[in-house]
Amino acid sequence: MADGKRGRPAGLNRKSIIMRSIEQLIVDGFFKTWRRSSEVAEQINNNIPNHWKQLSGKSCCWFLKRFGALKHEIIPNGRIKKWKQREENINDDNNGGKLGVS
Repeated sequence: MADGKRGRPAGLNRKSIIMRSIEQLIVDGFFKTWRRSSEVAEQINNNIPNHWKQLSGKSCCWFLKRFGALKHEIIPNGRIKKWKQREENINDDNNGGKLGVS
């Protein structure tokens, strides 16, 4: 770099983009019905640049578990998880405007 500084260029890292995308999906009501991890990953990948590693359904679970506003269900085969917004958190006023990120 010309000015002698090292590090990342300005902008968000991949983890931040993924977390913001999940927050936006919750606000938009995407999780009002049960969604498979692969469906969620597909929606999040729309916000990740193509030259970065895309999110898989398997790795999507790691990020989704951080949100207390979501509940999950494991289908009997044990491999597919489904996600839905908790009933008590659908209205953000009940939650003080927080999305339940733990």
